[in-house]
Amino acid sequence: MERYFITEFGNDIRFETDFGLIVLSNGRFRASVHIPEDYQNKVEGLCVNYDGDMTNDLFTSNGQPVSPDDWRLRYALIGESWKVDDPEFPEYALFQ
Repeated sequence: MERYFITEFGNDIRFETDFGLIVLSNGRFRASVHIPEDYQNKVEGLCVNYDGDMTNDLFTSNGQPVSPDDWRLRYALIGESWKVDDPEFPEYALFQ
């Protein structure tokens, strides 16, 4: 049975699983994801491919490469492509 642990450090939150996945967040705008090496070349999605090649990490949810020079536009395009809207609660849009 997989287990997880949530720890708070001031304004930061640490989510950790027993298989080594760690997510650190400030609870608002910043999150970092640490994936065990066992998963290298086995994941893809919003949090990149984890294959050691940074040139293939910036893609929309439908596989289109994103490469604007302005980093704010680049990540806005990526985030919008993964966004899932809930018509009943539009203020709680999620990522797919």
